[in-house]
Amino acid sequence: MKKLPQAIILAAGHSSRMFPYTDLNSHKSMIEIGGKPILEYVLEGVKKSGCKEVVIVVNKKKSDISDYFRDGKKIGFSIKYVIQKKPKGMGDALLSAKPFIQDKFFIINPNHVNVSEFLPLLVRAFTSKYEGVLLGSKTKEPWRYGVFQLRGNKILQIIEKPARGKEPSNIYIVGIYLLHRDFLKVLSKTPRTKSHLETALNIFCKENNVRLLLSTKETFSLKYSWDLLRIKKFLGKRLKFSVSSKALVSSYAVLQGPVIIEEGAQISEGAVLKGPVYIGKNAFVGNHTLIRSNTFLEEGARIGAMSEVRNSLFMKNSSFHTGFVGDSIVGENTKIGAGFVTANRRFDRGEISTYINKKKTPTGYTSLGALIGHNVSIGIKCGTMPGVMIGSGSIVYPGTIVYKNIPENTSVKYSSGPNS
Repeated sequence: MKKLPQAIILAAGHSSRMFPYTDLNSHKSMIEIGGKPILEYVLEGVKKSGCKEVVIVVNKKKSDISDYFRDGKKIGFSIKYVIQKKPKGMGDALLSAKPFIQDKFFIINPNHVNVSEFLPLLVRAFTSKYEGVLLGSKTKEPWRYGVFQLRGNKILQIIEKPARGKEPSNIYIVGIYLLHRDFLKVLSKTPRTKSHLETALNIFCKENNVRLLLSTKETFSLKYSWDLLRIKKFLGKRLKFSVSSKALVSSYAVLQGPVIIEEGAQISEGAVLKGPVYIGKNAFVGNHTLIRSNTFLEEGARIGAMSEVRNSLFMKNSSFHTGFVGDSIVGENTKIGAGFVTANRRFDRGEISTYINKKKTPTGYTSLGALIGHNVSIGIKCGTMPGVMIGSGSIVYPGTIVYKNIPENTSVKYSSGPNS
């Protein structure tokens, strides 16, 4: 193929597993890290790969995605939008784009911030011998994913979350595909169940020659809120030292390593920034505060004096008075009072689990602090146990230790009790 096929990006779904960032008015790929949405990094990667046309499937006529990217000139190529009228899964979303789909096409989930590393490889692997190429990656926990059953590099089928010890391989499906348009015929005939796309892929793989391309590079998921920490870490590796001439940085502040400070930001006397660190527009860091290890403060975020923040994301206009925040995410417009501390390790240093839709879910992390939603208010002298999630709009009263997840728009006093 001389020119790269068009890219179909499926960004119509709302994932309840992304609690506490399940905002029905905004797609999860529009969460900003480093001053721009995750989806913008994906689109920049698509452009870098050589794709000239993108179709994005959204879930409503007035979408935050289409409002932000418009016709694509912001990125530098043409974007078409397709509306998936009802939330019927990825297969139905793809069929919504059928009128625009050409001979061969990519399907891309909107979380692959390093997509440019894969698209040219998929094209090279798609010879006249094949009708499709799917990207896969190795995992130590294949029972948690959809994994491939293979004969050599030919895909026989995809088995979703196989029983532990019964996995046909340790290679899971990543969410980047290159397929022939004939796949749409199979998809159209497949019953529209929750696993519509996966079922159609299995039928297509049985009837055609579809191969695996095994990734040797890191791949990213955006299924759970803590997945944002991995994406943030990857983006942190790309930071280079840059301080805006319109930022106010005290001569008594210390900047080490890759640190970006945007215009209007203020770094006070005695503050220490150990990169990778990103300080967004009009953000503030108080006196003698330590910011380190892949911390991103988005536009308007404020960190008070005598605090420490490690490996965390503070979204727009969030604020934190004093204390310690580690391995955590703080939502937009959230306010945290003085003396707040996140516990980010278990006593036994084991893997941290939390509860998603009332089901205990392992996170894969041994260091994980709090995942705090938007517009949350937390009083003075509060704390959180590892992996605790606090829903948007909630209030945590002074002196409260949070042991278990808090639903949206809930008030909690004193102690939330042991996690259950």
